[in-house]
Amino acid sequence: MRRIRLWMILGMAGLVAGCGGPQKFIETEADPAAMALDARGRYLYVACEGAEKVSVWDVKKKKRLKSVDVAIGPIRLYLDRDNQTLRILCSEDKRLYLYQVPEMTLLGKMDLPDEPSAMVTRDARQFIFCSAKSNQIYPFVQKNPLPTINAGIDPQDMLLQIETGLLWVANYKAHTVSVIDLDRNQVIKEMPVWPNPMKLLSTPMGERLFVLCRGSGREPPRSVVQLIDPFYKKAGLTWQAGPDALDMVMDSMGRNLYILEPGRIRLISVKTGTQILECKTVKKPANLVVSPDGMRVYVSDREMHTVVMHTIKKKKLVKQ
Repeated sequence: MRRIRLWMILGMAGLVAGCGGPQKFIETEADPAAMALDARGRYLYVACEGAEKVSVWDVKKKKRLKSVDVAIGPIRLYLDRDNQTLRILCSEDKRLYLYQVPEMTLLGKMDLPDEPSAMVTRDARQFIFCSAKSNQIYPFVQKNPLPTINAGIDPQDMLLQIETGLLWVANYKAHTVSVIDLDRNQVIKEMPVWPNPMKLLSTPMGERLFVLCRGSGREPPRSVVQLIDPFYKKAGLTWQAGPDALDMVMDSMGRNLYILEPGRIRLISVKTGTQILECKTVKKPANLVVSPDGMRVYVSDREMHTVVMHTIKKKKLVKQ
């Protein structure tokens, strides 16, 4: 009895976490291939492949405010740091759009020299995109191209550290992460990682990087999150991320990772790598976004052409 009471006292400050099942949030025009959520969690942007449209939704009212037509294959949406500019990357038509948001006023568009797979911005003038088709990195200043850089095989995602000018590139088929010095315009390191790296994230202060690796050689593959030390440029520990991960995001405070796989979401602590919770979601998801407080998760459903919402619930244990 004493042991039971002691356990209850020690557990008073602990947290019990729960995740609500998927609730239908909005219906989309077609396959919701990409999403972005503004820093206040007020506006949700959804790109629909097939309809070739991008819509802005008022999250609180669950109301579509405006839709715009774009080129074929809108695959990525990027909000600039000021949350006033939305960049839309279209793969098949090789085109980039810039919109002022939330009004969705067209600021400009440009044709790209190659089929894009991901993009980052260094400032309002400079952006960089990669192509999984040609394995090239394309830096631009406004519409003026700079010399291209050879990447690893099949670059799928990039992460830019503004302070250091280092660009990190996840090369899916090469099973590496490239480190590129943009000031010197050259690759300074090729880092072996777990098979099939597909997504890169950083903590808010940039002291730790995370690469989501889908894995290979198994059915289904065994996915992991691998930690990277950006100072020593070395890959280290791996955390389990489920059998077949598709996407990964981090909350704005850098506390938790949210891992998406078919039918499931996993919540992993950034500090310890332990799984906090998991919950069931749609069977054919594309990607996910998380509210600034980390309490609401939006998942795009490619099968039903909807976006569903999950609510993360946490409450303190009280002494009995």
